[in-house]
Amino acid sequence: MRRTPVVLIALVAATVIGATAVLFARTGASAQGAWPEPPTADPGLAAAAAPADQPAQSPDLRRRLNLTDEQVKRVEQIMATYRLRAERLRIDRARARLDARETFLQTTPDRARLAAIARRIGDLDAQLTQARFDMLADLRQVLTPEQWGRMQMIRRGPGSLGGVFRRR
Repeated sequence: MRRTPVVLIALVAATVIGATAVLFARTGASAQGAWPEPPTADPGLAAAAAPADQPAQSPDLRRRLNLTDEQVKRVEQIMATYRLRAERLRIDRARARLDARETFLQTTPDRARLAAIARRIGDLDAQLTQARFDMLADLRQVLTPEQWGRMQMIRRGPGSLGGVFRRR
């Protein structure tokens, strides 16, 4: 009779973890509780973050930032490198989260394994943040100060008050 509550708790925990994973996957939120990035209103900026099989730059972004041919090539290369690096890290993070879910499904989850998985997820989140910072720093070197300022305005979008109030 005493095993029934343990099994019931394990089932509830598994359900909560599964629901949380689905929620994170649908909203794009991270396990750290961060909000997903707001969708960009600018199709050119959305094209800059397009999947690797699509061109990185749209003619609209090229026109709005007044990019030279050389800048377009360098920006495309930077974005392709970032997308590849970020995708690999996201896959690794998804695998780590799956490992955590499987560990929680055990009757008695191994706390040491969970701690190692938590560290791994934290490291992967830090690597993703570093990849984004590296990409932005590389873009900053390619763009002129005026182009960088225009890109920041495009990223923030109209009515965002400098990114303080983001649209959800």
